[in-house]
Amino acid sequence: MDTTKIHLTYRLRLAKAKRIVIKVGTHILINKSGGPNVQRIAALVKDIALLQQNHEVILVSSGAIG
Repeated sequence: MDTTKIHLTYRLRLAKAKRIVIKVGTHILINKSGGPNVQRIAALVKDIALLQQNHEVILVSSGAIG
């Protein structure tokens, strides 16, 4: 199965999901200098807001900062 077909299969399954859990780690939230990655956090918030139109969204963090 090629990667395009696999990607489409996952997207179709995701569209049918009632609940979506998103786990974020330090590498998503923190920039190279150790501060908050504001652009990435803003994009994550925007994506979650869009997902919430059709799904229950749960955001999970490991709680570790490092």
